[in-house]
Amino acid sequence: MIKQLYNRLMSYLIGQAECPHGVLGRFITLIWTVYFKKLSLWTLSHTVLEDHSKVLEIGYGGGATIKRLVAYQKKLKIYGIDPSYNAYQRTLKNNKKAIKSKEVKLSIGKVEDLTYETMSFDTVFAIQTHIFWSNLSQGISEIYRVIRDGGQLIISCEISKIAYHQGQYADPSIFIELLETIGFKKVTVLKTPMWVYYCALK
Repeated sequence: MIKQLYNRLMSYLIGQAECPHGVLGRFITLIWTVYFKKLSLWTLSHTVLEDHSKVLEIGYGGGATIKRLVAYQKKLKIYGIDPSYNAYQRTLKNNKKAIKSKEVKLSIGKVEDLTYETMSFDTVFAIQTHIFWSNLSQGISEIYRVIRDGGQLIISCEISKIAYHQGQYADPSIFIELLETIGFKKVTVLKTPMWVYYCALK
């Protein structure tokens, strides 16, 4: 009985992490802004973004990374997609000015079914989100489709979370093989004891 309750609780919490909803979902999108700050900053510090680039974030959560991208003042065109309406509301609140000026455009949806035009983005970010995609290969394939030739996919995540949710890709070489099979030409990997960063070029 206890094991069943535990499994149900874990399933519920994982579902909330994948797509926050309800009262708990509103709380989760709020704490994400703080919890993932260091990972977001670390990821951005290793990513080169040219002025006037068109950028897409897969899973914007509370909108903190989008806010940092706006602060770069590189005249970026920033798009974001997330399956959670709660995340959408939080990101709207945190980026009102940029959204009003049309510097930022947000959508609700899943990575496996992107509605953007083919070869329309220079850089796509997925920070601590790919571990929750329902179909990893399909999601990466969709991202590959919407990235321009010469563009980049940036994926970063806590190593412990990859081991828990996607143990088959805990070894970076296996994940690199997946990226290259889909079509990415060159993949760079950076690691710390806590985090891993992939930069895949199309």
